[in-house]
Amino acid sequence: MKVIKLPKKKCLKSKQIDIEEFMAQVDYNTAQLDKEFKEFQRQYRQDKNFDD
Repeated sequence: MKVIKLPKKKCLKSKQIDIEEFMAQVDYNTAQLDKEFKEFQRQYRQDKNFDD
């Protein structure tokens, strides 16, 4: 019979915090990319001399 060792609750809590920090970082990166993309679109429209 194989014994399965479960992680301690403290370890799980620390992993949960790490996941939340990671998700916050991803949300920030997504927002930053969205902002940069909108700026690029705005700039592209200004520089565009003719319709494609």
